[in-house]
Amino acid sequence: MRSRAHFYVVIILVLYAHAVSADEPRLTAADVRRAAEAAAREQGYDLEVYTRGEPWFDPVSKIWGVDYRLKSPHPGADRRGVLSVSVSDTTGFTSTTFWLASPTPAPPASTPSNYKAVFYMIYSLCGAVLALTTFERKRTRSPWAQLTFMLAAFLLLLVGTSELLRHYRIWTLSPQMEDGFSHTLIVLRGVVLGFFLALAFSGELTGRKIASDEGPNQALQPTAGHSDV
Repeated sequence: MRSRAHFYVVIILVLYAHAVSADEPRLTAADVRRAAEAAAREQGYDLEVYTRGEPWFDPVSKIWGVDYRLKSPHPGADRRGVLSVSVSDTTGFTSTTFWLASPTPAPPASTPSNYKAVFYMIYSLCGAVLALTTFERKRTRSPWAQLTFMLAAFLLLLVGTSELLRHYRIWTLSPQMEDGFSHTLIVLRGVVLGFFLALAFSGELTGRKIASDEGPNQALQPTAGHSDV
C-alpha cells in the first residue's frame, strides 16, 4: 500500500514540476528590455525619440514583445510610428517591425488565461489540505515531518494566493519589484518540491498508523527496554 502511495506521489511531483517549468518564462522583463534596446539600436533606431511600453509575454508562442511609440512633434497627427521588437523566450533571438498606428495609448495587456488561474487555485487547495493533514489523528509523524508539512502548507497557500492576486491584477507591483517577486515565488515552489521529496524518501509522507489502544504521543515513544510479561 505504501509503495503504491509513493508511486502516485512521484507522478504528482513530476507533473507539478513540469507545470511550474512550463508556466514560467525563462527571461525576465529586465532581460527583454535590454535585448529589445540592443536590437533597436543595432537597426539604427534612435530610442530617444520613442516612448517605450512595458514588455508583455505570450505563453502560447513563448514570445516577448516591447513597443516603442514615436513621439510626434504634432499632437494632432492622425497616425504615429510604432517600433515593435519581438524577443523569443526560448532562443533569445529578436526581430523588429515598424508600423503606423493611431496616437492612442498602447493596447492593454492580454486578458489573463484561465488555465493559469486553475493552477494557482490548485496550489491554494493543496496548501489547505496539507494544513488539515497536520491535525490528522489516525496517523502520526515525526516532529520534523509535522513541521515540514506545516511549512509546505504555508508556502503553497502563500504562492497560490499571491499568484491569484497578481493574475487578476488585484495586487500590482512596480516593474522592479515584480521581477524580484516572480523569482521569489519560483524559488518557493522549488522549496516545496524539496519538502515533498524529503518526506517521500524518508517514509514520513504517509505517516504511521496509530493503533486503537495508543494515542499519538505513545506512537512516537521508543519501545527499547520494554519486555513482555
